[in-house]
Order: sequence, then structure tokens, then C-alpha cells
Amino acid sequence: MNGFEEFAEESFSLPGISARPEALKGIRVIELATRIFGPVTSDYLAEFGAEVIKVELPLRGDLMRYVAPEGFFWKEVSPAFLSLNRNKFHVAVDVRLPEGADLFARLGIDLPLLYGDTVRDTVLGSTPNGAAFLLPSTIPPGSGGNSYIYAHARAGMFLTLWDIRLGDVVEVTAPSGEARRYVVTEVHPRVVPTDVRYTLPSADERITLQTSTGPHDADPRFIAIAVRMG
Repeated sequence: MNGFEEFAEESFSLPGISARPEALKGIRVIELATRIFGPVTSDYLAEFGAEVIKVELPLRGDLMRYVAPEGFFWKEVSPAFLSLNRNKFHVAVDVRLPEGADLFARLGIDLPLLYGDTVRDTVLGSTPNGAAFLLPSTIPPGSGGNSYIYAHARAGMFLTLWDIRLGDVVEVTAPSGEARRYVVTEVHPRVVPTDVRYTLPSADERITLQTSTGPHDADPRFIAIAVRMG
């Protein structure tokens, strides 16, 4: 067996393939596309491990659901649609309606909440991706005070926090499965890093959401405050 044959044998070994980490694992893709080119692109991303959520119009769905060769359907769905939309989650949202647009905008923020590390996240500036973090000096949501939560301003994390509005509802799910809802009452788009008043305890139950506005430590912070709904 020559070098290439050994390489090919190792590369296409089924046990070896299943043991390799997926290249795009941990990345969420929101697909708002129909027909061929958009769906097939996100289909490839899903093949490499991305979590793809396909958004379709209620009652109608993607047009490709109805495009079938010779009128052939499998379980009332066109094979053409199936070949372009494997490995995806499917939701029905009409983004043309205000409530649908609000729901779609919030789909980008759905993160696990972990305890932060002051040295790692503040001193070293090495906050991990793929999660939101609770400032260690504050308390977990549901404990009756201020929960200060931060994450990177990156796609799939807190980037869409920049678009938050007064009256928006933020939902936090506890490990028990209980959903706690908070309504946004304050938005502060440019808070200097030395201003720590938003990290202090509060008399009411609230979550304080924070992300960056730029790549440098001295860049202002973006902060939104949401209080517990009755």
C-alpha cells in the first residue's frame, strides 16, 4: 500500500470519520430562503455540523415542496425539496407581520448561561464563544435581584442585542424547565467600561444584558435592563 492509499484509507475510514469533530459544530444558521441556491447552501453547512433552522411561511412553506418530477411526491413532499433540506430544523414564521419579525429577530439569541470567570473574561480578555456568562459578583436569574449577563457581540450570540427595544420580552429558561420572562425597561447603548453601577444589586428582580460595541477594551458597552414580569 503506497502513501496515497494509506491516506485515502485513513481519510475515508468510517470509524475515523465519526470520531472527528464536526467543522461547524456550535454554529447556528438561520435560513430565510426558498427554491434552490439558498437552501442548498445551508444544507451543505448542516452537513458540516452547523445547526440550521429553516424559516418558512405558515400554511405554504417553501415553493420547492410542490415542485415534483412527473407529479411524484413522498409523504406529500417533493423529493426535490427533500434533497435540498436535510439535517435542518423547520419552523413556520411569517416575518412580514410585526409579531413574526420580532420572533425571527430573537431566534439569533438562544444561548446556554454559564458562570463567568473574572480573570479569564476581564483581565485576560478571553471570554469564550457560544455562551452567555453570569458576572460572578451577581446572582443567577430567579434569585430576586440583579443578574448581570454578558456575551460577545457576534452572530448567534449578543450581536442582535443592538436591536433590542423597550417593551421587548426576554425569556430565560431555568434548569428545571421553568421559563422566566422579563420585559425591557432600559436601553443604554454607550456605557463607558469604568461605569459599574449596572452590576450593583437591585431591589427588584432583573437581568442586565451587556455586550460590546467594538473590538477594544476601551470601547463602550451596550447594556439593556429587563425586569421580571408578574
